[in-house]
Amino acid sequence: MKIENEEQLRELEEIASDLIQLKYYPREDAGRLSIIKEIGRMVSDIDQARWLVRRMLSLYNEWPGPMELRGCFCSRFRPADGIERHSTAYAGENGDSFPPEPGKAKSLPAPQALAMPAGSPESADGELAEKVRDAAKGLEMPKTAISPEQRRAEAKFNRVLGAVLTPPRERREAPREPTSAEQIADEERKAGIRTAIAEFHERKRKEAGYVS
Repeated sequence: MKIENEEQLRELEEIASDLIQLKYYPREDAGRLSIIKEIGRMVSDIDQARWLVRRMLSLYNEWPGPMELRGCFCSRFRPADGIERHSTAYAGENGDSFPPEPGKAKSLPAPQALAMPAGSPESADGELAEKVRDAAKGLEMPKTAISPEQRRAEAKFNRVLGAVLTPPRERREAPREPTSAEQIADEERKAGIRTAIAEFHERKRKEAGYVS
């Protein structure tokens, strides 16, 4: 952030004045002015300067120096002057290791995906998969015999359902149910056939010399 006028300098000075809460923070005007200029070289706007001061007060009890100030800023923002530093107070194995900011949860590593064992689609945990299979066996419904009447009712229902779901142009004419009169005529025809067969056998017996 390029300080172009006295108003911007006073605004940065007011923001940075909170750093005086840190032990050993410079008391003389020249020392504080150099810190204000350092902040002005790093930040791109006033909001970044406010964040930096708040963050410094939450992390340090003593003034750690301008290099640590820059390391703190670089933990979140890219400095406007392009000069980056790493923290020495919060150095970690893979770079800076600052504690999470208030209100922001620290990101956790992604959980490791376990490979599914062959033939065990329920779970990657073999013991858990066995328990799942045992529980599923207990939920199996017992098989019951279906009576002929139930089969005929199911077949009739399927025919009706198929007729409803089939477009009219693709429907086949369903077999016509016989009327009561037709059923009676059919029974009479069958009875006549049975009578004729019985008379035929009786006649053959008499011709053969058998007497009933």
